[in-house]
Amino acid sequence: MQTKRYDIVVLGGGIAGVAAAVQAARCGARAALVEKTIFPGGLATTGLVYLYLPLCDGCGHQILFGMAEELYQASMKYGPGQREEKRYMGIFSPASFILALDEILDDAGVDVWYDTLFCKSCVTAGRLEAVEVENKSGRLRLEAGCFVDATGDGDVAVSAGAPYTEGRNTPAIWEIHHADGALKNSRALSDGQERFCGNWKEYEYPGVSGRVVTDFVRDTRRRLRAFYQEKYAKDPALKHKFFSMLLPSMATFRRTRAVTGLAAMCDANEDAVFEDSVALINEWRRPGPVREVPFGALIPKGVKGLLTAGRCISSVEESWEWTRVIPAAAVTGQIAGFASFMAVRDSVSPGEIDVKELQKKLLAEKFYLHRPDFCAAVPSRPAETADAGHVR
Repeated sequence: MQTKRYDIVVLGGGIAGVAAAVQAARCGARAALVEKTIFPGGLATTGLVYLYLPLCDGCGHQILFGMAEELYQASMKYGPGQREEKRYMGIFSPASFILALDEILDDAGVDVWYDTLFCKSCVTAGRLEAVEVENKSGRLRLEAGCFVDATGDGDVAVSAGAPYTEGRNTPAIWEIHHADGALKNSRALSDGQERFCGNWKEYEYPGVSGRVVTDFVRDTRRRLRAFYQEKYAKDPALKHKFFSMLLPSMATFRRTRAVTGLAAMCDANEDAVFEDSVALINEWRRPGPVREVPFGALIPKGVKGLLTAGRCISSVEESWEWTRVIPAAAVTGQIAGFASFMAVRDSVSPGEIDVKELQKKLLAEKFYLHRPDFCAAVPSRPAETADAGHVR
């Protein structure tokens, strides 16, 4: 088996993985990014989830900066974008975003491995020392001083023995279709009704497995097919002017596994002020609320040498809705990039780094870390969101 050695290996080339690998490389680390498809961006691109959710709190204040904002701007660099006037968000072309992400990875000097599947975590005395991956060259062993699990499903952490919480998913599919002589997306169908990507709530898929992935994908496409059949039955002429042009090439799960960390984001501590907070993230569905992200939520229990980033961090219940989306994935990815570099530099496990130094690095990126600081900086916020919460 061929072996390659890096400072940092990031598994999963979605938004969180790209942010982690790029930030680590910009810090000076020799970083590798492993992605099972041939596209970076994950659900944002391969999954056709072409909506970059808000970077603001909905009350006129930007809350997310750093790579979350950099990637938002990049999503519209090589193609048209539709920017929302009321909130700092927009719709982008998935293919155009892929081109921009490739460029960012190239400029940072990340060693990218596309069409490469994660297979196995190699753990010695509780520390992740290597991962086995497979591609056209066969089985490869990638060794590193630190790893980042940005797979979305926590595949690396679970393979390494970390505990996790299972989520549930309703069938959902994003598409790009042809209507009225032009390409359109599935958020604006010709019947004038907004349909959130075919979100059917009568059945939920638990967790993730080989069988679940297949069943989920076939179910979503079966339901989309039924949607078009119903349209054509009402108006046969629609078959030639209203039809699907592009479907996602990955399962569009939202919540599969949340890896249990040294700390957790959950309903019980939604207003908490964490001493080790490394970011403040926003509620994307309604204006106002913000939550702190403790660094411990990125450190899996029982596994050294590993960080999580993206939708598989230790965030459950309502908090999972906050952390699973594109902007939050970019935020936690960038944090993991900084932290993994510090761990390798100091020859320690991520849980042993100097969190205060990490916080300083994030403050330099304009991150907000604590709710009281943010509320003090923007006193015009609604009173109900300005409560300092409690320290845990």
